[in-house]
Amino acid sequence: MKASFKVNIPPVFYLWVGQGISSIGSMVYNIALAWYVMKQTGSPLVMGTVLLVGMVPKIVLSIIAGIVGDKVSKKKFLIIVDLLRFTLTTAWGISLIGRTFNLVEVYIFTFSLSMVDAVFNPVYGALIPELIKKDNVTWAASINQMVFRTATILAPSVAGFAIMLLNFSQFVLFNGITFLYKLNERK
Repeated sequence: MKASFKVNIPPVFYLWVGQGISSIGSMVYNIALAWYVMKQTGSPLVMGTVLLVGMVPKIVLSIIAGIVGDKVSKKKFLIIVDLLRFTLTTAWGISLIGRTFNLVEVYIFTFSLSMVDAVFNPVYGALIPELIKKDNVTWAASINQMVFRTATILAPSVAGFAIMLLNFSQFVLFNGITFLYKLNERK
């Protein structure tokens, strides 16, 4: 006779695991992006403008995303956004293989990925309270922050080590894979 048991893992746990892995991937990618641009151009100004181009859409679009996120299924919305991030990132990563540096392309991709990222965070934050009981909201917010802070601590170490081993297209592909992992966790 087979022994079996069922563990009741709340859906929010899978969301946190996926978000933690994706956050590490995105932070490692951002460090690699700064390193790559600096290495290719030798210009701190160019590196700074690339990072700025990556921040502006997040600032502008996050408000709009919150409004849209209130009117649609949050889970479906996040799946679509992660699918877009996976597709965009993986396509660019594959296209980078064996090619030379193109600053205009870096700006365009950075801006495009930032636009897609900008609509993710507000909806993600609004989904968590829907997945837990009201009396656990404070606990869930704490866990969510712990996941983000852990990713913030781990990412620079992972990036520093990985810079020795990977080229930039591999960093981009690694980031894309983290979005695919999140999609798998939400099925």
